[in-house]
Amino acid sequence: MDSSMHEFIIISKHRMYNQYLVKLRACIVLLDEQVLWRVGEAETNSIGGIINHIMVHVRRNAAKLMDPTITYKQGMEDSFIPSMQNKEQLMDEVEEAFLSFCAAILAKFTRITEVAVI
Repeated sequence: MDSSMHEFIIISKHRMYNQYLVKLRACIVLLDEQVLWRVGEAETNSIGGIINHIMVHVRRNAAKLMDPTITYKQGMEDSFIPSMQNKEQLMDEVEEAFLSFCAAILAKFTRITEVAVI
């Protein structure tokens, strides 16, 4: 593996887990349940719905890293639908989604390194 790919993988993992996840956690903690799932008159999505949508992106990218042949036949419009989960459940799902991305990127890095050695 060339050094630029190695650097990309390290930076991507760091940003996703040590920066973006930290900021999402902080936002979720600060909001009460009503604010998290409130849909205002002018807005079409709640903050919780947007977070769910972000998790769909993160999970899809993790899956695509593990299996580049995966294709998706429909969009992610339904991922904005307000959930019945509470803050703790949402936080657990966010953690799981970001951990799955980190695991996928590390697995990809390991596979690339093994192929380069052979």
